Amino acid sequence: MSTLFLIGIIAVVVGAIALLADGALDFIPDTDWFSLTGIAAGVAMFGFTAGILEGIGSPLTIALVVGGAAGLGVLVGVTWLIYRLRNFSAGGADSSINSLIGATGTVITPIPDGCTGEVDIRYGGERHRFNAVADEEIPSAGQVNVVGVVSPTCVRVVHLR
Repeated sequence: MSTLFLIGIIAVVVGAIALLADGALDFIPDTDWFSLTGIAAGVAMFGFTAGILEGIGSPLTIALVVGGAAGLGVLVGVTWLIYRLRNFSAGGADSSINSLIGATGTVITPIPDGCTGEVDIRYGGERHRFNAVADEEIPSAGQVNVVGVVSPTCVRVVHLR
């Protein structure tokens, strides 16, 4: 077995530990552009690509250069994917109802004074309908601003005039 294959296998093991034993490698910092999983994937691709090329008879320098390019490509691709997934799940298009505070919307069902009506609010690129309460009566088609969250399905609004 080539040393290059051994590098690839060790990288796969480290990557598997990073994924499966979540928290076991927390002493290695992850940031938006640095993750142990991305580095392990890139090093594994380097080791396997260079090992295969060396095994079929390519000169070692060619195997190392092509393996390095393949590893770098995978490193960049995996790191970009992890970055996108972290931002999506951490709130790139924030799915938390608390992110609605400050958003504007349109009244669909009139909101009587101290009672509940319905509003449409756009966030995360989509239109969402929520129950809404207000301290004053707000007619249909009125523009409102979200000032608080009452429950996961209800927001407190004020009329924009």
